[in-house]
Amino acid sequence: MPFAFYFDDNKPWIPETLTYEKAKEISESKKFFCNFIYGHQSSHGMREKLFEKLGEYKRVESPGSFLNNINNTRKRCSWAEKNEYLAASKFTIACDSISYPGFVTEKIVQPFMQHSIPIYFGNPNINDYFNINSFVWCKSFDDLPRALEEVRYLDSNDSAYIEMLMQSPLNDINYISNLYNDLETFLFNIFDQNPDDAVRRIKYYCAESHEKFLKDYAQK
Repeated sequence: MPFAFYFDDNKPWIPETLTYEKAKEISESKKFFCNFIYGHQSSHGMREKLFEKLGEYKRVESPGSFLNNINNTRKRCSWAEKNEYLAASKFTIACDSISYPGFVTEKIVQPFMQHSIPIYFGNPNINDYFNINSFVWCKSFDDLPRALEEVRYLDSNDSAYIEMLMQSPLNDINYISNLYNDLETFLFNIFDQNPDDAVRRIKYYCAESHEKFLKDYAQK
C-alpha cells in the first residue's frame, strides 16, 4: 500500500469528485499560478528543473526552505500553511524525491485534497493507481517540453482546466477502501484461525533453538 494512501491520520483517503459548478468556483478562487514547497533537493533534479522552467513562464510561489522566494523569516511551511498555498494555487509541482516503481508519497495526494492540479514526476507506474487525465504527468526529462506546454494550455484555457479538476484522481474510486478491507481481512484471518493452523514456523533444528532462546529472554 503506497504511503500516499494513508499518510493523513492513517485514514483512507476518499477523493472528492467535483461538479462543474464547484470546479468553476474553485478555479475562479485561485490566487497563484503554481507553488513549489520543498525542504531539500531531489535525487533526480526534476523538481528543480520544473521550478526553473515554469518560473520562466510565470512566477512560482516557493515558501519552503529549498529555493525559497517568499519574504518570510522562517523560510519553511507548516502543514497548515502548505495546504493554504496548495488551495490558492492552480498547479502544484508534485515531485517525489526519487523515481522508483511503486514509490508514491503524499506529494501527489495533497494537491488533489486541496483541488490544485499536480504536476507529477516520480513513480513510473503512477498510472496504476491514478487517473492520468486528472494531473499533468511529466514522465522524463525528454517529456518535459510536452508537460510544460500542457500546463501553459490548461492555464490559458479555463474550460480545459475546469474539466481536469472534475476528473476523479483515482482509476478506481474504491481502490483505497478495498485495500484497507483486504488488509483487515488478512489480519483478522491470522488471529481468528485455530492457533495450530496459524503456526508457520518449523519446530526443529535451529528454529526450535531460536524460539527457546526468545522464551528464555522474555522471562528475564
